[in-house]
Amino acid sequence: MSFQLGHFGEGFDLFFFTVEDPKKTIINLLKDELKVLDDTGQTISGIVGGAWYDEDLFQGGLGWQVSVGPNIDTDARILDLGALHREYVGVYVVNVWVLQKRNIGYTPERVRWDLTQYIDDILLREMFDPSTDTKYEVLTGWSERDEPEDKILRSEILVAAYYEKARLN
Repeated sequence: MSFQLGHFGEGFDLFFFTVEDPKKTIINLLKDELKVLDDTGQTISGIVGGAWYDEDLFQGGLGWQVSVGPNIDTDARILDLGALHREYVGVYVVNVWVLQKRNIGYTPERVRWDLTQYIDDILLREMFDPSTDTKYEVLTGWSERDEPEDKILRSEILVAAYYEKARLN
């Protein structure tokens, strides 16, 4: 966890509070919950990690990778929404990478579809979770960015991270 100074505009006493880096939070959420099965019910191995896929991991037998890219919009801004202060802290790129293999008990296209749907579900749940101050909002739909020369299916989505606190006055 990282320590950052809380600065939520007027109506808040300045205080220190502990927040985890939003990128690490997204990685941890996905790492804990993503599980993809093949057509026989066996788990397809994969990994969730940092900014870009690792070709060596695919050589090691993994079927998929999910990467969470760096903050691409560092223009933090504060919005007052009635009884709430909301501080936007950045926009992150989430990529799904699936190796195009055949005769392996599943189709790569289905694995990509499953992963994108699971990620959407996780982020939507987190967006409305009242027990956490960190929220995630999907800004774009999934866009396909396949890399046929490397036999990789790739999909990308942009996710905004923000902190939300109740006003003190």
